[in-house]
Amino acid sequence: MTDAEPSSPHDISSIEALEQDSWNCSDWIIPRTINSAESQGDVYSDDDDRESNSEEVGSDEVNEGLENIVQADDGNEEMVPSVDNEYIRSLLRSADLHILQPGQVSAAYGKSEKEVELFHLFMTKNYLGTMSKWTNEVLIGKGRKPTSNPEFFAYIGLELGMSLLKFNEISKYWSRGSFLGHDTYKDTMSRQRFQEIRSCVCFHSQSSYDAELASSDPLWFCRSLLDQFIRRSATIAVPLGVSALDENSCATKARTKAKTYSPNKPAKYAIRFYAVVGHRYCYLSSMFDNRAGNSTGIAAIDDYCRLFRTLRTPYNNVMGNDQSKDSLASTPSALWVCMMGHQTATCKQPNGGKRYFFCDNFYTRHTIGKALNAFTDGESRVIGTVKFTNVDATNRHYLSKAIELMKDASRGTWMLVRAFTKNPEYERLHNQHSSQQR
Repeated sequence: MTDAEPSSPHDISSIEALEQDSWNCSDWIIPRTINSAESQGDVYSDDDDRESNSEEVGSDEVNEGLENIVQADDGNEEMVPSVDNEYIRSLLRSADLHILQPGQVSAAYGKSEKEVELFHLFMTKNYLGTMSKWTNEVLIGKGRKPTSNPEFFAYIGLELGMSLLKFNEISKYWSRGSFLGHDTYKDTMSRQRFQEIRSCVCFHSQSSYDAELASSDPLWFCRSLLDQFIRRSATIAVPLGVSALDENSCATKARTKAKTYSPNKPAKYAIRFYAVVGHRYCYLSSMFDNRAGNSTGIAAIDDYCRLFRTLRTPYNNVMGNDQSKDSLASTPSALWVCMMGHQTATCKQPNGGKRYFFCDNFYTRHTIGKALNAFTDGESRVIGTVKFTNVDATNRHYLSKAIELMKDASRGTWMLVRAFTKNPEYERLHNQHSSQQR
């Protein structure tokens, strides 16, 4: 084959070159549907496709595909799923990811081992090196060989790999049987050495051990790791536009009070975390555990404000100083509001836009929406289904009437129900009214 001739489709070098190219979504062209009458064989030619596209520019199929390319708020073209509802299209256009540390991200992405460098943006080498020292304290105390930083980083890589390639037993990763084992594990370190490090890995200094706190907080052992990841996630980037609040489950077989049983979840036994994730790129902006088994007496919102002290003032202004009967202070609802409002506290929506948080009926309620609106100075909204038992007494009356009227309504019928905010002096006014009626 000469230099002037095109490379064969089976040329290995050309295939490897294609695999190294980064895919740009703007280069994607919606494939044209080919029926049996149009096709002349099993071979699909790119040249034929380009010719047919040039001939049918005015066709409905091509125009429908072009609707996926829309104008973003910053003037750049981007891909958005083709939907007929303009309101939904506006939400999708507003969704984006704002990089807070562009210099660090660009430097990490520009290196040869960019995946590793991007990982170290969230789990820094300094923190992992400190973890290695804490682990060596335990290894030396048990009379075993201390680990070096490169070996400890390799151990972490193997631990992460176990979440992708799953076996029921650790020994099977080093097994030589059929459909078992993996060369990466065998080439990196021995199974005995891996289990030595795993049995001694430590997320805190031995001198800082607090027996009372450790017995009260089931996640105290790995609390420093969670704090590090939560802080770095909020520091690197922040989602814009549309996000979702939901529960994230970490399946486990460990004997811990932090584990809960939920028969309707894919992971029935798991440690549950509240998570706020952006729609674009699914970036995790904030996360916190649900305090299952935690008996320290410290509310989740107080622990979250310990990590992000700038949120303490808006929390106290909106919820923390409220001493009324229906106050959200020190409740899980306060944590959810701060987790969602953290995005606005970090970076305002460009051009005075709004933020929208979608959630299921476990979270959606009028009191949370009102608190979030006040927390973000009117920037954020909550959208989601509503569970009737979570509706406050002030709005339950009119909502019940609306449900009754909708029972025999035709499909597609809807009814707008106004939400009322309970008067903060309701108890005093109620007692005053009762005394006047006597």
